[in-house]
Amino acid sequence: MPIKFLIGFSLVIGLSHPGISFAESIASLTLKPVQSIVIDTSKKFQGTKLGGFSGLYLQSHQLYTVTDDRGRFGEPRIYRYEISETKLKNAPFELKLQEKISLLKKTKNLPVYDLEALAGYDGGWLVSSEGDLNSKPKIAPEILFIKNKSIQQKIELPNEFMPEFEGKQIAGLYNNKAFEGMFYDEHDKRLYLLSESGLVQNKDGDQVFYILEYANSDGNFAFKKKSKLDFSQLIGPNFIYNGASDFVKVSENTFLLLSRSVQAALSLQYTNTVWLIKRKSENDALEVKGKYTLNSDGDNDDLNQNYEGMAIYESNGKKYLIMVSDDNFNKFEKTVFSFFELEVK
Repeated sequence: MPIKFLIGFSLVIGLSHPGISFAESIASLTLKPVQSIVIDTSKKFQGTKLGGFSGLYLQSHQLYTVTDDRGRFGEPRIYRYEISETKLKNAPFELKLQEKISLLKKTKNLPVYDLEALAGYDGGWLVSSEGDLNSKPKIAPEILFIKNKSIQQKIELPNEFMPEFEGKQIAGLYNNKAFEGMFYDEHDKRLYLLSESGLVQNKDGDQVFYILEYANSDGNFAFKKKSKLDFSQLIGPNFIYNGASDFVKVSENTFLLLSRSVQAALSLQYTNTVWLIKRKSENDALEVKGKYTLNSDGDNDDLNQNYEGMAIYESNGKKYLIMVSDDNFNKFEKTVFSFFELEVK
């Protein structure tokens, strides 16, 4: 049975202030689990180790995922899977690994690229790197356009998101908590970036996220808008970690945001939540309209994973939300592609 949430209020997310107010409204998000495909990461593919999948991009039947291995097991790279459909009721989808796409050639002087999100663009790739503020020299978060194994453009981030130090960090995004989510809207020529957490100078912590919007004009990305999302009233305080990990557009001014939390337990326990977010127009505030929590009853280990990527796939008049988990390159977690039938009203 699909799980459906009807919410009789909306959380209004301010564009420039942290306050929260409520407005009467009703919206629904329906997600029905269809299938989970566990990837065998014990075998190498084209000389590289699989795992660390941290973002998704879909084009037709081709599903692309980026790895966040920070150069430990190969060059910065993307893997391409092909989606095919079967006639099996309990396993309607198949994934076949087709290609490794090298973004940059691995060299001794290559900086640490901690790639967390991607989008196809102009024959190349938009990617988000969280950098490394513990390295020497420190490597700041970056949004890059890479094509033909070369960095073509670095998209400028607002100053408040760049790290500053006076001995300790005094400003910018928290280390290893930069832009985990990315979506490029080809139709509207608009780029969306989602931060995993908040800003040091605001003492935001890990229950506040930011969405940055850029307009693309003739290949130039201009910053247009910032939205602050304070989830402190929506994500409980009983977690040892919270973070936002991806953002996709469903339709005009309607989006899905993925967050994940970690519980204190004898084994890894993840709470992954998909949030339905809407606005009346791009000039209005974003509003949380609904949510779906994966594996809320805890009986499916394949859904108790570290999900970090989302993409929307359409077939035979239906929409499916595909999610991928990051196994963090350890044996206690899995690399899983999960398919959910999706309906948004």
